[in-house]
Amino acid sequence: MSESGYSQSTVDDFFEHSYNDRGMLKWQGFYLSDHTSALNKVKAEREKTTEYRPQQSLEEISQTLAKAYANNKTVEIQLNKLNKNDIIEPLIEKKIKGYNAENIIIENERFFSIESIRNIKIND
Repeated sequence: MSESGYSQSTVDDFFEHSYNDRGMLKWQGFYLSDHTSALNKVKAEREKTTEYRPQQSLEEISQTLAKAYANNKTVEIQLNKLNKNDIIEPLIEKKIKGYNAENIIIENERFFSIESIRNIKIND
């Protein structure tokens, strides 16, 4: 007899004749757990993202860009863009490396259209 009170032959007999393995059914809870975990992650991401800032005019955006570029200041840029989960893209906090009438360049040589900017603010 083992510590649990069952002999090895009783245990072997149970697994050979009585135990019915349900195959993948027993793993379904893990899929649900993973799915729940993913949903919680998306929810947390939604909660930490900022709300939409007010849409600025092209003139306001251009003036802020010019001021930030001239004074080598970091800006916070919010784009008119949602990610694949329909969540507001995080703010871009970078220095302006250059711009023209249509596009801006930020650190790491990243380009995007001035028209895609929803709001821009200079960090102090």
